[in-house]
Amino acid sequence: MEGSVPQGPATAAVEIDLRTRRQSIIGFGGAFTEAAALTFAALPAFAQRKVLDLYWGEGGIGYTIGRVPINSCDFSVATYSFDDHAGDWNLDFFDMNVTHDQETMIPFMKRAISTAKASGLAPMKIFGSPWSPPAWLKAPLHGQHSMTGSQTPAGLANDPRSKMTWAKYLSKWATAYEGQLGIALWGMTVQNEPEFAAPWEACKYNATTEARFIREYLGPVLRAEHPDLKLMAFDHNKDHLEAWTAAMFPQPDDLASGASSASYDGEMVGLEGAGGFVDGMAFHWYAGGVDRLQDGTFGYHFLSRAHEMLEAHAKGTIETTKLKEVGPGGAEEHDDRDNSIASAPGAIPFLLGSEGCNCPGIAVAGTSMSWMRAERYAHDVLQDLNNWSNGWVDWNLILSSEGGPNHLGNVCDAPILANADFSDITVQPYLFVLGHFSRFLVPGTTIVSTRVTADFSTASPIHGGHSRIASGAALSLWPCDSSSRQRFAFNKNGDGKLSLNDVETKSDVGVADNDAGALLGLCVASANNAVAGYSAQVIDCDADEWVARFAPVDQKGRLTVLNPPEGGQFGDTPLCLTALPQYLELMSRSGGGPVALAPCDEEGYDKGSVDGENLSAFQRWNYDPSSHLLTSLAATHPAASVGHCITAGWPFVSAVAGVTPSGSAVAVVVNEASSEVAVALTLDDGTEVIGSLPPNSIETFIIG
Repeated sequence: MEGSVPQGPATAAVEIDLRTRRQSIIGFGGAFTEAAALTFAALPAFAQRKVLDLYWGEGGIGYTIGRVPINSCDFSVATYSFDDHAGDWNLDFFDMNVTHDQETMIPFMKRAISTAKASGLAPMKIFGSPWSPPAWLKAPLHGQHSMTGSQTPAGLANDPRSKMTWAKYLSKWATAYEGQLGIALWGMTVQNEPEFAAPWEACKYNATTEARFIREYLGPVLRAEHPDLKLMAFDHNKDHLEAWTAAMFPQPDDLASGASSASYDGEMVGLEGAGGFVDGMAFHWYAGGVDRLQDGTFGYHFLSRAHEMLEAHAKGTIETTKLKEVGPGGAEEHDDRDNSIASAPGAIPFLLGSEGCNCPGIAVAGTSMSWMRAERYAHDVLQDLNNWSNGWVDWNLILSSEGGPNHLGNVCDAPILANADFSDITVQPYLFVLGHFSRFLVPGTTIVSTRVTADFSTASPIHGGHSRIASGAALSLWPCDSSSRQRFAFNKNGDGKLSLNDVETKSDVGVADNDAGALLGLCVASANNAVAGYSAQVIDCDADEWVARFAPVDQKGRLTVLNPPEGGQFGDTPLCLTALPQYLELMSRSGGGPVALAPCDEEGYDKGSVDGENLSAFQRWNYDPSSHLLTSLAATHPAASVGHCITAGWPFVSAVAGVTPSGSAVAVVVNEASSEVAVALTLDDGTEVIGSLPPNSIETFIIG
């Protein structure tokens, strides 16, 4: 509480429920881009050995997944494909030797595969992702056919011959690569970042057109020629994952309505489905826009919702199939919409984080930026796994000291960098962070339910130190912990601004209780963040036009915005701070449900209803000016998060746990605070492990 004297470390309790089994781990890995392969090839033999051992050696981090671009991508030195003969509809000129990739990419992959095998790792899973078809198969852009850029709304030429040729091209690529690598490919994504008409290699689809391409062209070709290949849809950012999941796996309620389309994320998607050819949904860690500090910071409720949809589709498919075998009059009924799933009856399609990347540029190892990027990776992997992802794949395995080569200048960081003269390598901190997951949560590990509670009220530095939350961070609900990420204060000058009360940097952040009463740090914004699923957010307090002014908490427990933005999402409708109920039901135990600005629900209060049909129960808050905590009062609803507080971003302490194939319980715990944390891990059988988390650290605990 305010005025308390720091007494020592913060405390945290990690409850691990081994009985609540969730998804199985497919694996972790990185991408064998041309840039990575060229950098690796330029190193001396001893440095190459270091790279191989760090990733796949006996003492390495245990990668078991590899991603490879199909044709060129931005991390190539130039654009290329394996058939540049315009009009080659039969692909007679397709290079079955994939000669370009034979130079550096395939040799790099072969050495990785052999190193992993010698180390006793699980068999490597290699999957391909196309950035662009050959130029002659694409719709012209500005009057020209080009692999770079994409026509909108569809990059692939809109004729059946081009679509079938592209489907056969992808199948031929798989055949050629399997012949060169000597192993079967594990999977393929349909298109890298299909919503982005990038200035490098790109090809746009929307959710409905990609589903149609799979259903009518790619799915049947791959099923006939590569029946064991795992096909993944989407392969783009989390914020539109719900819409794309609905397009690939139509929901039972939508199908029952008889409509031909449904609205998700503001997008109308068709309900014809992908024909049962999709095995999983791939997604990226990016936040969208230009603010790279928000990459890997939000969107996890979309994963939990997508899993729920995949589960509902799998369950609904079995029931629908049984119902449609015989019609009411005894005649067989037919439905052209998707009523099948890709694998065994009852199997739930998987979720795979297929690309994370620290951009732009590189961070010098050991600097605050390099450690911040490591923390972002830890946070994203952990939260993905806690929200049903079956694995996580990084982008470039290794790059030059400048973050390339990249033929569009889109340079980025990598876990391993070659020195400027290619004489040796430099290892970034986040390689070892990734190793806490990939080395210990091995393929076949089953993720289990965890819950973390912490107390920073008497920590030193007080409240865990500065929040280190960036402008634009989303608001969410987590168990109350009295940390600086949960402490909010109303401006004393009465203007209604609500700021993050970062006590550790009071002098330079300018929190609410300074002499002038001005707010110079982070304040709750008056508009939701569209990229974060329209979650509320904190922004710079000096962005005065966009900072919310709140009325004092009223007798109903509401926080009402007095200045909703003109032309905003809800027009002039009064807005209240709201815990979104459709996600709280998915995330109430562990936390992380989004908080948003939503229309104030007067009708629900008049009815006194908390049955989930109105928002009133989720717009009730208690603000304690002594602790600065905003606690949810939705305790009377089954989806409530009792004892949960509004949090800027996410908590300092988080954890994920699983049971390995050998039967050991493994927990990865992250502490982002500047305070030491005394942690107690408890299994549901009563087993307890006591440990300590140094400031800004990640620890792995193996139990049994």
